[in-house]
Amino acid sequence: MVEVLTAATLVGAVAMGLALFNSEHRDQEDIAAFNAAATRASAATVPYHGRDDRWGRIAIYPVIDDGTLFPVPEGVMADIWSAFTRMVTPGFAAERMSAFQVASKPGDPADAGVERASVRPLRWTLTVNAAHELERGETLRTLVHEYAHLLTLDDDQLDSSATRCRTTRLQEGCLLADSTLKRFEQQFWDPYGGRAPDPDSQSSAESWRMYFEHTDRFLTVYAATNIVEDAAETFAEFVIRDRPSPKSGTWARKILFFWDDPEYVAIRAHIRNWFGPELPAPSLPVDDTHRG
Repeated sequence: MVEVLTAATLVGAVAMGLALFNSEHRDQEDIAAFNAAATRASAATVPYHGRDDRWGRIAIYPVIDDGTLFPVPEGVMADIWSAFTRMVTPGFAAERMSAFQVASKPGDPADAGVERASVRPLRWTLTVNAAHELERGETLRTLVHEYAHLLTLDDDQLDSSATRCRTTRLQEGCLLADSTLKRFEQQFWDPYGGRAPDPDSQSSAESWRMYFEHTDRFLTVYAATNIVEDAAETFAEFVIRDRPSPKSGTWARKILFFWDDPEYVAIRAHIRNWFGPELPAPSLPVDDTHRG
């Protein structure tokens, strides 16, 4: 009986969520109603637990057919999934996400991460590191960054089964010639030649070197890690800040790269329409001077 009630609650939550998504005017009461509906569930349900090579022990919340979770997490983690589904839309979560995972690893500097699901390899998992307590704005920026990975590493952007690659090979697969990341690489990373970190590099030393050698070209030190992280950090700033002047430098032209794509502009408008003043301040000053 508990499972029946919980499933009904989840269906009701997503129905309310979709109704709110169709509204052109969303106020704080709408958001509060969405959050309340999305987190109602029986306290008797508990998540699965497992182990991950990177994160260690994790709590696993599978994504069900309507884009909600079963069981439903509680507290901060419920708020994070609610924000994520509003950001990517319930339809995207239902179609592309396999699970929401909660880890607690103080020694890992990452706040969150996405990766291909092991049991549903055409879908993704989102893992949040509960050891880090983030303010609301920081949480939203992290989610936008992870959403950028989902958009730029999905199946319409690369060939995950390619045995030979004539473009750029990532751990997720071979980039398609017209993919976002390949175009981003050609415009902003190819000029570095052999001095650039490998596309899959996670070396902190390399990212610091790259950043300090080209301080005016990166929005954050983490953006200098590789092309994948640079694109994700740039996308986050594209969503958060106003449109910059191309005269501001390479970091601004990277943001304008996303402004040239109507699909990304629509996604930006959707996120800003939902979260508005909750979004954090830009990583750079709002004027045209890079802080170095």
